[in-house]
Amino acid sequence: MTYFKPLKTLIGYSSNVVGVNFLADNTNILCFFADGTMQILDTKSEKAICKLQGHSDAINNTNISPDGSTIVSCSNDKTIRLWDAHSGRELKTLKEHAHCVQFSLDNRIVASSCQGNAIQLWDVKSGAEIIKLVGHTAPVNDVQFSPDGQNIVSASDDRTVAIWELHSGSLRNRFNVGLSRVKKVRFSPDGRSIIFCSTDDNFRMRDLTTEQETISLTGHSDLIKDLKFLPDGQTIVSCSSDCTIRLWDVKFKREIQTLYGHSGSVSQIDISSNGNTIVSCANDKTIRLWVRC
Repeated sequence: MTYFKPLKTLIGYSSNVVGVNFLADNTNILCFFADGTMQILDTKSEKAICKLQGHSDAINNTNISPDGSTIVSCSNDKTIRLWDAHSGRELKTLKEHAHCVQFSLDNRIVASSCQGNAIQLWDVKSGAEIIKLVGHTAPVNDVQFSPDGQNIVSASDDRTVAIWELHSGSLRNRFNVGLSRVKKVRFSPDGRSIIFCSTDDNFRMRDLTTEQETISLTGHSDLIKDLKFLPDGQTIVSCSSDCTIRLWDVKFKREIQTLYGHSGSVSQIDISSNGNTIVSCANDKTIRLWVRC
């Protein structure tokens, strides 16, 4: 079994922390706040290395390129911005009102939700639009590239999850998940399954080969805000408006640990690339680090 314990709590922020991402070194993190500010933070010294200044409204989502060199962010100011992950310098601005952004595995493409219920693919080097993936009938809340880089999965308010072929932009599969809007979706590390959560307090896992749901897990008492696999694919980590972070065993289909500490809705989690550390942020104006026991 995999268990975690509290490592450190970062405090002193004047605004709620909306999102966090580990950078490539697994020590520095990118964090953004409800007041629209964003910074790179050294978790050892607990000091800001640099501030990323450019957005003029609330930031919705951020992502780090797989090679660790570039940050992408999207905002209610109707822009997507690319930043140097080492200096915090802005590299490029794309004109689009997006809710979520994600780098491709080869670092060359950014996928974003966009107006018109579509997914937009952008060329990172030129900033040019590559293609729009059209098929959802309501706003897209989340996108992620598959581990082999060949497909994209998306979650939408139209109560569906869709799988898209990257190079052709064609819709491979789309399935209805019930009565709730789908907020988050993630590929398993082997790319054979996806997990997703809706506007309720449980999440489900679906086998992409058999097209059958294999897991439906309940334990949170409020809306699930984020969920991710540990790198080994055997454990799922979720966070919720119930102020907790929970770990779930995939094989035995059960909760194995609840992490308490936040006093507000836990808005986002991230996991270090080695799987040894979880970072979380919440509406209690704190960032917390959890380390494997």
